[in-house]
Amino acid sequence: MRSAILVFCSILSVSFGVDLPPFIQKCSLGDPNLNQCIVTNGNLAVPSLVKEGVRSLGIPTLSPAFIPELELPGSTFTVLLTNIRLEDLENFRLTNIDFEIERRQQKAVFEIPLLHIVADYKIITNGLFARSIQGGGKLKLSLDQNLGVVDMILGKYRRNGDYYFKFEAWNLGWETQRILYNFSDLYTSDTVDFPEFLDKHKEIVDYRIKPAAQKLLLRYIKFVLNSFTEKIPIRGMFDS
Repeated sequence: MRSAILVFCSILSVSFGVDLPPFIQKCSLGDPNLNQCIVTNGNLAVPSLVKEGVRSLGIPTLSPAFIPELELPGSTFTVLLTNIRLEDLENFRLTNIDFEIERRQQKAVFEIPLLHIVADYKIITNGLFARSIQGGGKLKLSLDQNLGVVDMILGKYRRNGDYYFKFEAWNLGWETQRILYNFSDLYTSDTVDFPEFLDKHKEIVDYRIKPAAQKLLLRYIKFVLNSFTEKIPIRGMFDS
């Protein structure tokens, strides 16, 4: 019976729309400083959104965010990551929004001063040279000074008499000034010092970790925004 009630409530919320959570303050479409209002109110909402989620929209807590597995291949060895946690998303801050309701192309600029990725790792060797490198344990990555630009194509559609937004395309540009990493329980042979090896082959971190972190972050940005646009009609997002 309880499950039937939950399903019925879910259908109602999709059919008739739900309200913005109380920690998000609406902006007025008539505000000449609409973009700045979105930035200000968005940043005020981030800590509650990340730590509490939004049950009515199906958004769980994002502190931390999880991904089951990720493989970082290399020519000499591969790093397999499992039980991945993306931490400190509450540090996410919008710095600029270029939004116009009648325009399809939208842009958001954000920063995350410090972002952590914690995971279990395993070294899988791919060649003779790498046979001296073994290990498995905990990996902690610190991504320092992250700057991002999200370009979006925003459409509209009508459902049950209301108009809703729909994100039709996404692109995330991402820059990280510095990546610090700590591999626990690594075995280093007499011939190969693994931390020194990584320092000399930063492309393993820079060219593999950066795209992985970017993909993970974009996944959660899309998930959160789609959760809002699928259930909240446009009239429910703004003051007239």
